[in-house]
Amino acid sequence: MVPDSLISMAEDVIDHLKKRGLVISMVEAGTGGLTSAVLTTISGSSKVFDRSLVCYSNSSKVEL
Repeated sequence: MVPDSLISMAEDVIDHLKKRGLVISMVEAGTGGLTSAVLTTISGSSKVFDRSLVCYSNSSKVEL
């Protein structure tokens, strides 16, 4: 379960991006995809969330 405080922050980020006509893409490592998971729980996030890549192992980070 995701804490309400993280959901609230994610809602703020999504609203900010929508208001400015921006999109977000990210690469995650230590979070293991948690940031993407939280952002995509917000209804309508697909309008501003483009993509995410999780590179967790050291070898994947070097290859990227």
